[in-house]
Amino acid sequence: MTIIVAIVEGATRDMFDAASALGRSPWWKEYCQDRPWQALYCGPAPYEPSNLATAFTGTPRGEHGCFSYWHMTDPNGGRPGVLASSDVHRDWFWNWSELKGFRKAVVNVQLTHPAREIEGSLVSYLMKQTLHFTHPPDLAQRLHREGLAFGHDVSAFYRGDGPQWLLDRAGKIASHQLDVGIRLGAEADILIINLTLIDRISHFFWQDFGAVSSLHEAPSPLLQAYAQVDSALARLHRLADGDPMVVFSEIGFGPLDAFVSIDSLLEREGLLALDDNLQTVPGSAFVRETPQGSHGFVCREGDGRRSPALCNDAAEFLRSLRDEDGLPMFASVWQAAEIYSGSKLSLAPDIVVEPSDPRRPPMGDRRWANHVNRHLQTGWHRDQGFFQALNFDPEYGPAFRLEDIAPTLAALLGADAPEGIGGMAFGQRAHARLSVS
Repeated sequence: MTIIVAIVEGATRDMFDAASALGRSPWWKEYCQDRPWQALYCGPAPYEPSNLATAFTGTPRGEHGCFSYWHMTDPNGGRPGVLASSDVHRDWFWNWSELKGFRKAVVNVQLTHPAREIEGSLVSYLMKQTLHFTHPPDLAQRLHREGLAFGHDVSAFYRGDGPQWLLDRAGKIASHQLDVGIRLGAEADILIINLTLIDRISHFFWQDFGAVSSLHEAPSPLLQAYAQVDSALARLHRLADGDPMVVFSEIGFGPLDAFVSIDSLLEREGLLALDDNLQTVPGSAFVRETPQGSHGFVCREGDGRRSPALCNDAAEFLRSLRDEDGLPMFASVWQAAEIYSGSKLSLAPDIVVEPSDPRRPPMGDRRWANHVNRHLQTGWHRDQGFFQALNFDPEYGPAFRLEDIAPTLAALLGADAPEGIGGMAFGQRAHARLSVS
């Protein structure tokens, strides 16, 4: 048996259906379009690494401790560092003792680098270039000897070079990732692979979705990305060969008008002082945005301690902000403990906001926003993803959450989830080979 878990990062059902109507996603049309599925709430700050950590540890953010790709702040006042696999504070699903004896293959899942030991194989998701990214450590060399290359998303970094430039490079990387996933999955009891192409193209070319009725007249990079992922799903479905398959996205997607730099407004209010390098002025108390994807803020005294009083002042200021139409900029402003709970709450932003208009989210820490060229983006995440099952009946229900995915996968393997993780399997238990064929 090979269970397939395909993450179609950033995909929306509406866009898959639109591609289907144009004949570009035939696999989706046959196996997913008119089948039962489950909406997934992916908020309050929809972001890939934090949501995948929730999905594959079976625990919420306050327990696994990951709220973005980055730490929320740096103790020395510098640019927050990139999270590593050691920063995930709960066990990944594939390392649960309850699954000992099962062979797992994990490919391209965020927050898995550096690669750690696994019963099977793991190809990590990189945030910087390196030749060491697998477990077993010699896996990349063995794959190379078999004629299989691997590409990392970080190898194609978009800087405004045009849609075909990104599609060609990101598409080639995605093809290499799929080939490796198919190879490793053939020897595994469960394959988890993250197909990131749709997300990568959607960020920069989402505006194409607004003209979906004319997409057949001119090639669209977004439509091409959906078509390539559809073909990838077809190959993965063949590998499953009647065994259970899961297709899900941990984030939705939609149009972006512009990111709003709240730090600039905090500076104007006197709550933040930055130097020419966007570093906080040493010794000064401050409120500033945390890195992108967290929709958060930290409130610190001059000595780096969290300041409850400053948090209260900052929350009131954020609630007072109005957009260009005079409407509240944020639908909700929460203190961290109002929205998150768990043993790692101290790693969360001090304040979390929900934008009133999802087309105008917070910019995030400008030191990282500038580095990743956020100003070029035309699409951004939404807080509704989806979960779809093939070859098993997961007893869909409205209460299903991201943290229920890992226990559901364990149930498919005939195993229980660890006690106290928070997530639970769909229904009483997920049964393989039931109503969807």
